[in-house]
Amino acid sequence: MTERFGPYELSELLGRGGMGEVWRAVDTRKARTVALKRLPAEMTGEREFEDRFRREAHAAARLSDPHVIPIHDFGEIDGRLFLDMRLVHGEDVGAAIESVGALGPARAVSVIEQVASALDAAHDEGLVHRDVKPSNVLLTPSKRTVGPQDFVYLIDFGIATGAALGTRLTQTGMAIGTAAYMAPERFTQGVDADPRIDVYALGCVLHEALTGKPPFAGRDFPSLMYAHINTPPTAPSRVAGGLPRGFDDVIARALAKNPDERYARAGDLAEAARGALAPGSSSQRVLETQVPPRPPRPATPPPRPGGRPTSGPVRPPTAASQPAFAQPWQPGPPRFGPAPGLPPPPVPVPPRGGTGRFVAAMAALPVAALLVLICLGGTVAELQDCSTRAAACSSGVVALLGAIASGVGAGLAIAGLTRAGRRTVRRAGAAWSVLGVGFVLLVIAIALDP
Repeated sequence: MTERFGPYELSELLGRGGMGEVWRAVDTRKARTVALKRLPAEMTGEREFEDRFRREAHAAARLSDPHVIPIHDFGEIDGRLFLDMRLVHGEDVGAAIESVGALGPARAVSVIEQVASALDAAHDEGLVHRDVKPSNVLLTPSKRTVGPQDFVYLIDFGIATGAALGTRLTQTGMAIGTAAYMAPERFTQGVDADPRIDVYALGCVLHEALTGKPPFAGRDFPSLMYAHINTPPTAPSRVAGGLPRGFDDVIARALAKNPDERYARAGDLAEAARGALAPGSSSQRVLETQVPPRPPRPATPPPRPGGRPTSGPVRPPTAASQPAFAQPWQPGPPRFGPAPGLPPPPVPVPPRGGTGRFVAAMAALPVAALLVLICLGGTVAELQDCSTRAAACSSGVVALLGAIASGVGAGLAIAGLTRAGRRTVRRAGAAWSVLGVGFVLLVIAIALDP
């Protein structure tokens, strides 16, 4: 059963998300099948959602790159915003990874190159996507007989920002996007209009396409935020065996914590990935053409008159300067992969977070307080009898030492709570160790004066 929506006949619901529902529809004015995205009825009148919907329409309509789905029309019908765009069939990168695993180096690089083309076109128009992730990269079958098997589209410009779109969408102090692919400066400085945050997110997508796993593991927003800010990404070759080691350098630079150390453009990242895939081509070939050619091997001179012929080439005279055939070193991806037949290096186990130490420090506080009270009570009681019994003096002194040790344990527990989560701080464990000493001293004090 079809639904009439202005000049469109809606025949099939293709998908529904937080920002709209997408229908297969027929534009009766032009007799063509399109994908029609419209704002759900329950969101009509909600300014934030309407602003995002309009922003997506205006952003995508500004771009003419082939890897951005063309927009035919957008506007409002019966009070509901709509977006009329080309109907394409395919699946997103996230679904492809979930179904078949990692895409493989060649396919992953091809996908990244096409997404980079769309991003550079957006950045040149003053737009920053802000939500580059696998589910926003659509794979469609390529019509080419040779070359890439996918034709790629970058979709969902709903939270794009930049001078070209006028006012900001994000409120002060808020970060909009998907935490698993957000650059560190978005958390720490609120940066959201720098194209390099899209380069960082594209590096995360490349890592996941190569390995089948995102570069940072985390189950919630705080753990992902901490990883992006503090933890270096795991090298792809350590996760998936057989990957060229050159990808490790590409990912490390794309995911640099300092934006100034990243690739300046998405296309630079794609070019570096292509060079890592096939050493000796792409950017590596440019470097090699700049190296002066090796001089030809000197020929054997003719025999001397009346003398014996030389049996080999004449060696050039030795000079103090650099030999003429020496070549300057040029940087580039490693030329040798892992030794054949050897298993890939083990995947490093990420350090455990601070939750355990936080709980340990919380548990240490009441134990420390109880020991302090018991030891202080024993100290007072024993020292009162010190003048009459020598054993009471010894017991009182040991109990006092136990009270001091328990107090130190309480202080360490408090310090562990205020600095919980830092891998270099192990005050919770130290607190329990000192409390153990305090407990032993209390037992000794009781034994000295039963």
